[in-house]
Amino acid sequence: MTGEIDEHSPVLVTGATGFLGHALVEGLLKRGVKVRAFVRSTNKIGDWEKRGVEIFRGDFSDLTRIEEATIGARMVYHLGEAPITGSQSRRHNVEIVRRLIGRCAHQPRKRLVFASSLSVAGIPSESPATEETPSKRQLDDPYTEYKRQSEKLIRAAHIEDRLDYVIVRPSLVYGPGSRHLKGLLAWRALGGGMRTTGNF
Repeated sequence: MTGEIDEHSPVLVTGATGFLGHALVEGLLKRGVKVRAFVRSTNKIGDWEKRGVEIFRGDFSDLTRIEEATIGARMVYHLGEAPITGSQSRRHNVEIVRRLIGRCAHQPRKRLVFASSLSVAGIPSESPATEETPSKRQLDDPYTEYKRQSEKLIRAAHIEDRLDYVIVRPSLVYGPGSRHLKGLLAWRALGGGMRTTGNF
């Protein structure tokens, strides 16, 4: 399989039909990148197949199917996850990341890009804050804990197995198609504003 992974191999995008995933796929296509989209349903793929996107049907509940989706891919963008409702689903999502690490760590030029969350940084102790600012309080909800544990696994794999990785911690993301955008624009139209203070 090592010989199959070159610059002409596809990149895998999980959560491809989600808000972030859809925008990423469109951006990659504009750059001429070959894309494999891991999707549960084809209802939201539009004309992707006509534009050369390889559609890989699967579900986050099927760990074997997720591993199969990585075969021959030169990079994995992991943007999606199974719905997190408690400790069991949290552990399942961490296991997904563990499996993806296993598929990426021993392949040359195979990078894992993981969409984490700014909530992992917790409540900063001072403002403005940087990545080095200690947290005043860590968040321990199942979603944040899943992201935190996944980050630890990825960093450990980099040290132990030289995994090539990128971790992104987005805050609120909005834009065309965002479920937050209409409410935000309506709020602004009514005179809403944002005020920045030194306190959180």
